Amino acid sequence: MVLPPVKMFDASTPPASAPPGYRAVAGYIGGDTPHTWTDAEWKRFGAMRKLPIWVRSDPGAVNAEADSFAALERLYELRVPRGVTVALDLETAVDGGYVSTFHGVMRWAGFYVWVYGSASAVFGNPEADGYWVADYAGRGPFMYPHKMVKATQYDNGTNYDSSLVKFWQYYWRLWK
Repeated sequence: MVLPPVKMFDASTPPASAPPGYRAVAGYIGGDTPHTWTDAEWKRFGAMRKLPIWVRSDPGAVNAEADSFAALERLYELRVPRGVTVALDLETAVDGGYVSTFHGVMRWAGFYVWVYGSASAVFGNPEADGYWVADYAGRGPFMYPHKMVKATQYDNGTNYDSSLVKFWQYYWRLWK
């Protein structure tokens, strides 16, 4: 039996509460994001499963290892347990060396990595532990047809974006 995917939302600045029907939330832990979520913002979502996101839109301009350890520092500050996934948000950037270094440090520390980006670019990066693909095909919730896709962002809304996450990934790889 295949369990259905789960709805997840993400937002640069988190809403006061989760939108109805969503069971997971993704938020920003650092990098070149316009807003890093505070501890209080994360705590708003209580028992929902969570996906921390590290953003690097121009990976060639920074030291990948330093970025990786900065991400780990924030994960430890938030008490995110090992064994969960961190999304590496590259938007449209392609940089295999950066992804490999970031992934290597995260795996060394016990975390998994999904490479996030638009469908037109993300597959140019190494898969790490999977992909979170942004594809606004306009056909409602769907899962991008690629064996290493763990989640698909299908809508970029006004206040938050919407994704589907494969159930197994939701249950075993997101922060509780």
